Parts: sequence; structure tokens; C-alpha cells
Amino acid sequence: MFEFTEQDVNKLRKILRGCEQQVLVAEQEAERLRHIAAHLRAVLHALESGRDWQPLPLEQDKVNSEQVESSPARSATSPVPARRQQYADLSMLEAVEQILRNKGGIQSGENLAREIFEIKNDADLFRAKRSLSSELSKGVRGEKWRRVGKSSYTMEKPEEQTRQAESDMRENLKATG
Repeated sequence: MFEFTEQDVNKLRKILRGCEQQVLVAEQEAERLRHIAAHLRAVLHALESGRDWQPLPLEQDKVNSEQVESSPARSATSPVPARRQQYADLSMLEAVEQILRNKGGIQSGENLAREIFEIKNDADLFRAKRSLSSELSKGVRGEKWRRVGKSSYTMEKPEEQTRQAESDMRENLKATG
């Protein structure tokens, strides 16, 4: 029989909450798309039968936009979170380069996203990582930094990493020996 630690259970709860949130967002998006499809069918039918098509009245448009603005589905399509003050005036490439230079070593895409953006929840983190991903690839193609694993980046050259690893090992041996 499997034994789960409290930490395992908490991770599973977090995953479940994320799945449930994604299901809710997907259901709301499906409902929105059904509404749009029904409206488009009515427009096509009117056009095909030679009748004039009339757009929805302004009040109806206002109600729909208010519903969309306040719905959880809106958060799934909302813009990327705001950047932290120190990166607000830099291009994304410059921000990543600055972090990789200043912090050194290897940085994950998630760490870079958390450093650049004001992340308040998992949805913000998801949007920030998605926004950052193409910029990280551009930096790799432009040889500004290297990808050293799945969503891990560094500006160090391989020989610099080897020297650093050797130096770290010597330090560890001195400390333990």
C-alpha cells in the first residue's frame, strides 16, 4: 500500500484545484463560444435569406461585456501580469539578460517569470511564463544565453560552468574534510 506524506497530499490538492479551475474556465469559454456560434448562425441565416441583419442593441452588448469582464473566464484571457518596477522600462530580452548576468548560474523559466512579473496567483504565473517563453527562445537563437535543460537558461559558457562546478566541489571537500 502507498503511503502519502502531508506534503504529497497538499501537492495533490493543489493540482486538483488547478484542474478544477481549468475545467471551470473551459466550460465558461465553451458557453461563450456557443453564444457566439448561435449569433453567427442567425446572422448567416438572415444574410442567406436576403433579410437585413441587425446587430444586438447597445444595452445587450454592454451587459455581455460586463459579464465577460467579471467572469473567471476573463482571467484566463487577461493580459500578462505587470512587470516589476526595475524591469518595466526594459525589453523582455534585456530583463532576462540582466537577471542572468546578475544572478549567474542557471535560472529556470519560472524563476525568471517570478523575477520579472508581479505574480499573484497560478494564473498570473502561467500567463507570465507563456509570455516569456518566446523571448527565451529568441535569446537562445540570438546566442545571448543558452538553454541547459527543460526551461533552464544560463549566460555562462560550458567551460565556465565546468570550472565553477569544480570550484564548488573543492569548496565542499574543504568544508567536509
